[in-house]
Amino acid sequence: MRETSFSAVVLAVIALAALPGALASPATRAADPGITSTTILLGGTAPLTGPAAAYASVARGAKAYFDSVNAKGGVAGRKIQYKYLDDGYDPAQTVQDTRQLVEQDKAFAIFNTLGTEVNLSIRDYLNAHKIPQLFAASGATTFGRDVAQYPWTIGFQPSYQAEGWVLGQYLAKTKKRGKVGGVVAAIAVQEHDHVGRRAPQMIGPGQAGRAVSAAGLDHHRRAGGTGHLGGRVARAV
Repeated sequence: MRETSFSAVVLAVIALAALPGALASPATRAADPGITSTTILLGGTAPLTGPAAAYASVARGAKAYFDSVNAKGGVAGRKIQYKYLDDGYDPAQTVQDTRQLVEQDKAFAIFNTLGTEVNLSIRDYLNAHKIPQLFAASGATTFGRDVAQYPWTIGFQPSYQAEGWVLGQYLAKTKKRGKVGGVVAAIAVQEHDHVGRRAPQMIGPGQAGRAVSAAGLDHHRRAGGTGHLGGRVARAV
C-alpha cells in the first residue's frame, strides 16, 4: 500500500485510542482489553500460506509501517502492537484465530483481516462482543452498506461494484461499437458470490455493460476447490 493509505490507518488507530475508555483513569483503562498506558494491541489474520499467500504482504506491510511509527514514538504516547495469525484464507481457521486474538490475547480491535468470506465469518461474533472490526480488507459492498446492522465493522478499500463501474466506463469510452466483445473482463469472487451475481450491474451502464450482459456470465468453480474459497470466476467475452 502507499504511505498515504497507512497514514489513514494510523489516524484511525489514534481515534480508537482517544475513546473515553482508552483515556480514562488507569483503573478504568484496565477494563479495556488491549489498551495500556503505553500500548495498543491490534489483532488480525492473513493468508500467510495457502492459495492466497501472495497477499501476505498486506499484513507484513502494515506491520512494517507500525514498527516505523513505533520507532518514532508511537501514536499519542502509545506503541502499536500488531499481531496477525495465519488463517490460510480459510474462514473456519479465521474464526479460531480471531477468537484466540480476542479471548486469549485480549486484542482491542481486529484490524486488516483479508478476504470477503473470512471477514463475513467473524463479523457477527465481533459485533456481538463490540470488538472493532477495523478496515476489513474486502471490496464487498456489504461492509459499507450494512453499517446500521454492523456498527462495529469498518470497511477499507473501494467496493468491487465501484471498480466494475469504473471499468465499464473505461470500456465504453475506449472500445469501438461492436468491439467490446473482444475484451475479457474477469472478476474473481468468493463462495458467497457477493460479486458474481452482480457482475452485469458492476460493469456499468452503456455499451460495455450491454455487451457483458448479452454475453452472459460463465461461472467456473476452481478445479479442486475446497469450498470455502469458492474459486469462482465470472467471465464475459
